[in-house]
Amino acid sequence: MILQRKNMLQTWVLMGVIGMYLLVPSAQAQETSAQSQWAFEETFSSDPASPSQDALPRSFEYMVTHRRDSGNVLVDYTYDTFVGDHAEDCSGPVPLSADTQDTANLHDITTSHLSNSSNPDGSFFICKNHMMSAMGHVSGYSVASFWPKQEFNFATDGVLEFDTNINDDHSRSWWEVVISKPEDERVAPAMDWLPIDEQYSANSIVLRFTDRSQREIMVMGTEDGSNNAVVSKSSCEWGQEWCGSEGNDPATNDRRIRRTHRIELKKNKIIWSVQKADGTFDAFEAAVPAGLPLDQGLVMFKQHAYTPEKDGNIQRYTTHWDNIKFSGPVLQAHASYDASNVIKLHANGNVNIGAEQTTIINIPKVEPNAWIFAQLESPMKGQVEVSINGGAYFSLFPKVSDKSSCDLSGWHTATQPIPAYLLHQGANTITWRVGPRPSCATSWKADGFAAKNIQIRFMDSAVGGIDPSPVPSPVPTPSPSPSPSPTPSPTALPTNYSVEYFSDKVLGTSVLTEEVPEINFDWKKNAPAAGVPADGFSARYTKTVAFKNGVYDFTLSGDDGVRLLIDGEEIINGWRNQAYWTYNTQQVMTEGEKQIVVEYYENKNRASLSFDFAPALLFDQNMCVMP
Repeated sequence: MILQRKNMLQTWVLMGVIGMYLLVPSAQAQETSAQSQWAFEETFSSDPASPSQDALPRSFEYMVTHRRDSGNVLVDYTYDTFVGDHAEDCSGPVPLSADTQDTANLHDITTSHLSNSSNPDGSFFICKNHMMSAMGHVSGYSVASFWPKQEFNFATDGVLEFDTNINDDHSRSWWEVVISKPEDERVAPAMDWLPIDEQYSANSIVLRFTDRSQREIMVMGTEDGSNNAVVSKSSCEWGQEWCGSEGNDPATNDRRIRRTHRIELKKNKIIWSVQKADGTFDAFEAAVPAGLPLDQGLVMFKQHAYTPEKDGNIQRYTTHWDNIKFSGPVLQAHASYDASNVIKLHANGNVNIGAEQTTIINIPKVEPNAWIFAQLESPMKGQVEVSINGGAYFSLFPKVSDKSSCDLSGWHTATQPIPAYLLHQGANTITWRVGPRPSCATSWKADGFAAKNIQIRFMDSAVGGIDPSPVPSPVPTPSPSPSPSPTPSPTALPTNYSVEYFSDKVLGTSVLTEEVPEINFDWKKNAPAAGVPADGFSARYTKTVAFKNGVYDFTLSGDDGVRLLIDGEEIINGWRNQAYWTYNTQQVMTEGEKQIVVEYYENKNRASLSFDFAPALLFDQNMCVMP
């Protein structure tokens, strides 16, 4: 059995604020759309006497990522304070034109590396019935990210709305919205040409509000770019009504004014409309001919700051957020439980292999579909080892586009399903250990790593996870330190893949069948076999594999379309024209023979395809972690 994503369409009322809401008509489309019920709505209804983290809704995650000198977290580095909107008594802010250097209506913000929904960083706060996210000049490049603890489903079209200020304070601070699958979540991604270490995951949707108040719509992982496909940027040709600092909309020079943004996610396009001063909406549209890469995911809001003082900007690093709403259907929220410390197994240099540190996470109730989540600094494959409540160690490594990656710099997001029976109600001990140096590591790389924002999550509507075992939950015997036993490989029956080639892109007209030992091809501009066209062909690879109980990593890469099915269930769908792109997923597999099918099509020019899988965590016949 493969545990797949399930839409648990249960009626869930968040803080009693789901109700009726009428969408304002678009000035261009001249259409009226009524939203009878929002699946999610947060109005941040709180008016504290001072900027408050306590008033932040705990139905959101709150995380900060500081890039430069990330190793300083390992020596208890403290960042300098920076300023954010609203004074210490929550009054203000004042218009931009009235406060060039005046800090009377601002308050000091202190930030750190540790932030979560239990203890939000000072970069997030509530004043006057709305929320602020802020990030100043503290680390060269920093990101403040927050998102609701539930997914947004737009399989039959969907609407996302939120209010923000639209003034473009400066070109080195901007905000984004990123939609991705929970298993592909990355907390602080950016374009590959920006000086930050984590990049967007494949099959994510990115909405960026940039300098000059321009809108960029990006669909990652399809054709037309190194790590992005559809890229559309608004032209700012509205008669300069509010676009850029020259605009005459009062919101351009008064950050107290928030405008509604409406994102419409449709099968083959994305429409981003922004409310203007007269109440009408200006719509900006990006066509996605191959279709949206996902129809359900987490919605993350991000505030970026990239060395803003280089442009002479010393304040106004804050974005004002309000009235975040998703259209239906209603999805089950997920629970997360936080660690309160940062793991420091790096010490700005080598540490001994086998060195350990622990953290405690209190869980009031153990549920199915359990995941471990963390941001890892400078990890190497195989060196980040984790044990839960004295169980056997397993390896944790971020999902990255390049499957050959061995060691990473900076902070990267790691998520992995775990068997829920390893957990128990109350205090759970998670032990982190520096594993043996991988043979692929560069000689100058220091041994060790750091881990922060550590969580245990129960993802009711996410991929992966496994129900608790029906037998009593034994405590596995810890493996000997320092080196864990080698992980056994799955037994394959038969050895080769059977492949069928087709003379079209739709797996229609069969022209050849043969066997291949593995799926790892770079055909360049050539045909894969005699009698098969070099362009416009497709192929289907099939093999039956005997799996053991465990969590498995699956990696599928190709140029152009790729799909992975296991026992007829679709696991990966990258069926579109695209430059070479890698898709990663983890699946919980139960013991037995299963049919693996890899499907591929080539559009034109270069052609390549590769596929691999390996166990990340194996269980014995009683579903206990194997040493």
